Amino acid sequence: MCFWNLPLLWLFAGRNDFLMWITGWSFSSFNLMHRWVARVAVVQAIVHSIGYTWIERDYYATEWADLYWRCGIFATVLMSLLIPLSMLPLRRYYYEIFLVTHILFAAVIIPLLWYHVAIFDGQYAPFLWACIGVWVFDRVLRLIRLKVLSGHSFTGKNAVATLTGNDNGLIRLTVNTPFKIRPQPGQYFFLYNPRSLTPWENHPFTLASWEQEEKSTKLHFLIAVQSGATRRLKRKINPSVPTEMKVLLEGPYGHTEPVERYEHVLFVAGGSGITAMLPYLHSLKNNFFTRTATVVWAVKDNAYASDVLANELRSSGAEIILHVTEEEQPGVATLTRGDQPLNEAAEGSGEKHVPPENKSTSSGSTISIKMGRPTMETLVKTHAGRLVGSERLAIVSCGPPAMMDDMRKAVTDVYGIKEGQVNGSAVDYYEELFSW
Repeated sequence: MCFWNLPLLWLFAGRNDFLMWITGWSFSSFNLMHRWVARVAVVQAIVHSIGYTWIERDYYATEWADLYWRCGIFATVLMSLLIPLSMLPLRRYYYEIFLVTHILFAAVIIPLLWYHVAIFDGQYAPFLWACIGVWVFDRVLRLIRLKVLSGHSFTGKNAVATLTGNDNGLIRLTVNTPFKIRPQPGQYFFLYNPRSLTPWENHPFTLASWEQEEKSTKLHFLIAVQSGATRRLKRKINPSVPTEMKVLLEGPYGHTEPVERYEHVLFVAGGSGITAMLPYLHSLKNNFFTRTATVVWAVKDNAYASDVLANELRSSGAEIILHVTEEEQPGVATLTRGDQPLNEAAEGSGEKHVPPENKSTSSGSTISIKMGRPTMETLVKTHAGRLVGSERLAIVSCGPPAMMDDMRKAVTDVYGIKEGQVNGSAVDYYEELFSW
């Protein structure tokens, strides 16, 4: 039974999982199933090992002399170790260690299992060949995607990086493709730094926006600085002038949600989660079916917001509600659009709004700024309550896990027949959350 789970275990772990193409489900969904299949397979392996250890308890020394017996023990031990070595804190804070141990252990487990079942004359070999086939298929497609988008980048520089604010701001990374491509909302790319000490390292980044040129496409990524690779990237950037560099692109991955089918769209983002919202706003700008688009964005300070407001959000045509959660002086915080202030302090109110003459931009966007965190329940009830007749609302969110938990609960709570609730077909929820 453990062997029957192995091909699914390998398939659900890959970026190029054909089941993702068939179902439209996200990588995060299949990765969750990958983890649970792994836990079940490990439990089955442990039960199998304990059972045969008991059955052969009187002949243990004799069995240990056989290669198949030793390989089975070592395979069970390595599979069991992968569970604690894949716990969330390790994946989050020591991702590279997690990844290297995961790949090395998996590469060793396959031959161990091969020799463990060799006594069955190939009866279990198809399951192992399926694992190898899935693994090779995924890696070959990765190389093809990498070659297509980055073949020209092995010589010369193809990217420009800038810091969007102070030390708490984002990195704006612009990459030129070798030919025109047609990006879609919800897509992400894996970026490699071929000139680093670990050129095989790659990390996923959501596409924030793009510009079409005569023979190429400029892809814009907004990157939140964390530990590891992004912090090393930040150290390479000159804070005063744009920094040219070489990066390799693998992609695109991801899927696009059909938000253009709805009369009203509510985008809710926390921190760098705004990058997942921006392509949808870009695609909705010229869509006449969607009547209103609202962006609710929670940021810690103004360094996060100013550059995005000056670029992507400035011409979005959406209603923008910015929640600043950690200003040192809540009454006097100022956000800028380019070199112009977006707001003046609202004395003693704790809430700031753009003055009437500046509130509407040339594209029809409106901007208001509030202090404190947004309440998901209030947001959902307010926007669902504005629906008239057969109108429908799409809610798209991306942010910290706790924020997403609150949003999912708020959406499910708004379904029903009581006062303030709506029919299930009136509100649809889409979560743009990438997780390992």
